[in-house]
Amino acid sequence: MAAEQFEANVTEWARSGVMTAGAGLVAYDVDRAPVFCGDALADPLTGLVAAELALSAPENGRGRLFDVAMSQVVASTLTAPPDTPTPAARRHGGGWAVETSSGLIPVAAPRRRSVTGRAPEPGAHTTEVLRELRIPLP
Repeated sequence: MAAEQFEANVTEWARSGVMTAGAGLVAYDVDRAPVFCGDALADPLTGLVAAELALSAPENGRGRLFDVAMSQVVASTLTAPPDTPTPAARRHGGGWAVETSSGLIPVAAPRRRSVTGRAPEPGAHTTEVLRELRIPLP
């Protein structure tokens, strides 16, 4: 796959909603440069692109090397910067708030989630997944 086609595909995937859920967590500073404001978005977005590329690999079994840069994947999901910077949260009372055109909006405090069970051990489902994908077991 040519680099231009890869870039076009990533942009199309972002537009089609494959990656846009995470893209909304990027803000812009006063110089209209994108700034990080999400938690580890590049890894899952790049994983989605890599998975899509792996599915497009030749069926004849020949290998294919895809060089997928996290920075390019994330950059492809960004929309044009707004005319004004994304407002920064600031201290307000006992918490944080963001100034918007509708007034000062408080930022919700983080909430601890309840543990609902134990995660399976690494590799616990590997055999099942390989069979489901019809990949020969090692």
